Amino acid sequence: MFTTVLTVNTLDKIYSAYQHQSINFKPEKLGTYHLRLLMRKGLLQYAVVSENQKILAAKEYRSKKEMDFGDFFDAIFQQDYFLKEEYASVRVINGNLEFSLIPTAHFQARQIKEFAGALVKDNFDIDHLQYLNMDVGGATAVFSVPFSLKQKCDYYLNKPEYVPFCLQAINMSHWFAEKNANLLLVNIFEGEFVLTAMIDRKLSICNSYQYESGTDIVYFVQVLLEILKINPAETKMMFTGEFEADSELIRQLKKLIPTMIIPANQLQDTFETRSEKLPTWRYAYLTF
Repeated sequence: MFTTVLTVNTLDKIYSAYQHQSINFKPEKLGTYHLRLLMRKGLLQYAVVSENQKILAAKEYRSKKEMDFGDFFDAIFQQDYFLKEEYASVRVINGNLEFSLIPTAHFQARQIKEFAGALVKDNFDIDHLQYLNMDVGGATAVFSVPFSLKQKCDYYLNKPEYVPFCLQAINMSHWFAEKNANLLLVNIFEGEFVLTAMIDRKLSICNSYQYESGTDIVYFVQVLLEILKINPAETKMMFTGEFEADSELIRQLKKLIPTMIIPANQLQDTFETRSEKLPTWRYAYLTF
């Protein structure tokens, strides 16, 4: 287990919510490893991933009070050893969960602003509009990278690649679909979730929604099942993300969706070291 020493000035701002390090982690091989990082308001999660895409180390930071994004990142970077290292690659996952998916066959880069739709706000010029052709699903994602995120990551990290969260969700769903032809994957964060559906192992939908309680999540799941004419009895419903397995939210969801599962055991394969104590459902998305 690695440790991070927080100074007095930092302790009243941020705290380490979780940390894990595999016994197979080799500091001398950091240059061959990959850094995967996600930031949301008051939350930073990252993983150090091996050459064979297994999580060697994972860390989660949270803010104790509302903080400006730049101050939050500065406070973490000041203290965290692994963020200062050089990696074979660095991927920054856009934690605002905003994206638009367009069939790649119909996408044209010169029309990116039109394809972006609701992502383009009055002040869109202070964000960086980007697109990414995804191999899985035959779709192109249009997404914005907040200026403050790009400014800090470009300054602190080595040649970061920016990707939308839907890339992780779709790749993860495709991985699960190898054993489950029909599935719904729900990636939950505080106040928002991403719902991805695979039908006959093909991407059907990937979208983000806001919620206040478990009933909101269930509502969107039920609507999607009806729209796509999915038989719940023949569909795996998997839930991962920012929650505790015994939380009130999960108890509520299990009551309303008895067939839902948290694929903790299946996701053990995404970690270099297997352990029943690992909250695999919280961090596995970082490897996909």
